[in-house]
Amino acid sequence: MEQLIVLKVGGSVLERIHPAFFAQCFDAWRAGTQVVIVHGGGPMISRLMEKQGKKPVFVEGRRVTDEETLSLVQMALSGHVNKQLVTQLINHQVAAIGISGVDLELLKAEPAAPELGYVGRVTDVNVEALDHVLKQGWMPVIASLGVDGEGQVYNINADEAAAAIAVAMCADQLILLSDVDGIQISGQLLQEANPAAIEQGIADGAITGGMIPKARSALQSLAQGIPEVRIVNGAHANGFKQGAGTRIVNQEVIDHGIVSDVSPA
Repeated sequence: MEQLIVLKVGGSVLERIHPAFFAQCFDAWRAGTQVVIVHGGGPMISRLMEKQGKKPVFVEGRRVTDEETLSLVQMALSGHVNKQLVTQLINHQVAAIGISGVDLELLKAEPAAPELGYVGRVTDVNVEALDHVLKQGWMPVIASLGVDGEGQVYNINADEAAAAIAVAMCADQLILLSDVDGIQISGQLLQEANPAAIEQGIADGAITGGMIPKARSALQSLAQGIPEVRIVNGAHANGFKQGAGTRIVNQEVIDHGIVSDVSPA
C-alpha cells in the first residue's frame, strides 16, 4: 500500500526554504510515496497589504481578512507563491501541479468566526479529486483557500487546511514546515511531545502566536487518526527527514517506542 505524506509549507519559510527540501520531495515521489503539499504565504500577503496602506491584524495566528485583503490573499497564494513552489519542484524533476482549495471545490469552507471576516474553516475535502490527481502520478501543490456553496472564497489557515486534508485522505504523516526548529518550551526544543504536553504549553503561554494553530492542527489530526505529526524547520538541509523537528504523537506511541518510517532517510 502506498504511503501518503501531507506537507504544509509555511509562508514564513518560503523565501528561505532549503534546496534539499525539493530534492527530498523528488526522492519520496520517486520511491512511490504520495506527497500532497499545502502552502500559505503570510509574509507576501502582509507586504501586499502594507503597500495598500493596510496593517495586518492577527487573532491567535489567523489573519483578519476583509474583502480587500481577501483579494490580496488570492493574488499572493494562487499566483506568486503557488507557481514559485511548482516551478521549483518541476526543476527537480517532480511532476507537480498547482491548484487552490477553490478548484473543484477541493476545500469546502464556512466562516470561522465573525471577527475574522473572510477567514474560513474547512468543512469538507474533495477526496475523489485529490485521489485522481495522485493516481496520475502528479504531486498536488495546494494554495490554502476554500469556497462555500455560494461561491464565496475564504482565506484558510494553511496549518488547518493541511490537517483537514491529511485527515480526509487518511495520511500516514502530517509534516508542518516552518521557520523554526519545532516547538520550544523555555528555550528548549521538544523533540517529542504528546497532546497533554501541547495543551499545557498553550495554557501556560509557552506556545504562542503562529505556533498555536500549528499545535492545534497537530492535536486535531492525532485525534482524528493521523499517526504522527512533525513540525520542522524548512530552512535546514535535513528538511523533513526522519528525526528532524518536534514529533507529536499520542502517549501510547511514545510508551511503545514506535518510530515512523514514512519520511526519506
